[in-house]
Amino acid sequence: MIISGQIILFIMRTALAYKSEDDEVPVVSTEVLESNVVAMRGELTELKTDFKEHRKEFTAAVTRLDNDIKAAVTELRTEIRSMAAKAESDLKEFAGRIEHQLREMRAEHIGLRNSVDKKLEGLNAKIDSNHAALNTKIVDLGKNVNKIGAKFNAMLWLLGAIIAGIGFLVTLGKTVGVVITLAH
Repeated sequence: MIISGQIILFIMRTALAYKSEDDEVPVVSTEVLESNVVAMRGELTELKTDFKEHRKEFTAAVTRLDNDIKAAVTELRTEIRSMAAKAESDLKEFAGRIEHQLREMRAEHIGLRNSVDKKLEGLNAKIDSNHAALNTKIVDLGKNVNKIGAKFNAMLWLLGAIIAGIGFLVTLGKTVGVVITLAH
């Protein structure tokens, strides 16, 4: 704030010393001019000193900020690298677990497929044997039905022959009985 107060004072002095008259030239004594020049030199010296001090402070602050930024960047890089390494490790572990689970699932799938294939083969064999046995039974049943049919036909023929023979005998008996009765 010292600088700004001195600058304001300097500006005020200069403004007071300046008179805006176009026709007249202000007359200032040499002593006043010399005292103003001396004052300005003193103020300029103070300004230079203040500027150098502020420059040093500014340079120190910039250096400090640069160092802080470099340290923060280094720390962030280290953190990023460690996080990347951890992420890579986690991903490799996860991939390993997935591959292990896939191997187990493939093995289970192959085992189940083999089991199903064996059961299917067994069922197909049973179906084939049952089919052959049923075919044999059906053929035998067909033969038995044919035998029963033939026997039934023979029985019907025999029954028909018996009935016809009885009818013939009845008719013959009636005829012979008439003849016998006539003969008596």
